[in-house]
Amino acid sequence: MSGIGRFYLHTQSKVLSVTDVVGLDVNMYKSNGSLIVEGLQGETYDFMIYNTLGALVYKGNQEGKGKDSIQLPLVETGVYIVKLTTGKGIVSKKLVLNKIQK
Repeated sequence: MSGIGRFYLHTQSKVLSVTDVVGLDVNMYKSNGSLIVEGLQGETYDFMIYNTLGALVYKGNQEGKGKDSIQLPLVETGVYIVKLTTGKGIVSKKLVLNKIQK
């Protein structure tokens, strides 16, 4: 063998950075069958709710008023992903939604 292996390690002197990522100060939680979105004032945002299989369950848009209440659809009890999109970026959050009994 000549000392040349099958695998090579390549290195660079560059540093990874996240300084160009814009963070949104948005809080999302559920309360009494509604999704509460806090922290968006005066801008329109889109929201989408996905199940764990990635299927879109519900979507809509809302004008931010600081604290918004969005009526949640009737869904089976389970874990869902809420994706909120604004002009400044995207926020996703995992929520456990319960089927509402009437």
